[in-house]
Amino acid sequence: MTTITSENLMIIRELENAINQCCELLDKLSATCCMPSRSNTMNNLLIDFNNFKRETNTLTSNADSIEEALNCVSIIGKLHVSCCTSTREKLYQKILSALNCVYIHLWRLKGIEH
Repeated sequence: MTTITSENLMIIRELENAINQCCELLDKLSATCCMPSRSNTMNNLLIDFNNFKRETNTLTSNADSIEEALNCVSIIGKLHVSCCTSTREKLYQKILSALNCVYIHLWRLKGIEH
């Protein structure tokens, strides 16, 4: 059985908060998107974020989770630069910022931080 230190518990809570923020922002983005195919991509990202949450809760966060986080950043970046309106700019900025927090917290769980 894995013992969770108080520091790791704090990191896990911060990670969950960042993941939840990504989910909320993606919901807003998807609801306002005028292209159904892009909404499907966003819905798939929500599934990925829910997988992150599950992995975090079972302490199975590993290098694959870090790679998956980077993949999410890539997808969001692609959606961002191909968005047809600048009115969603702030949403994209907030999602990327929250994803940066996810990435940093995943590394912190591995004991690596700057």
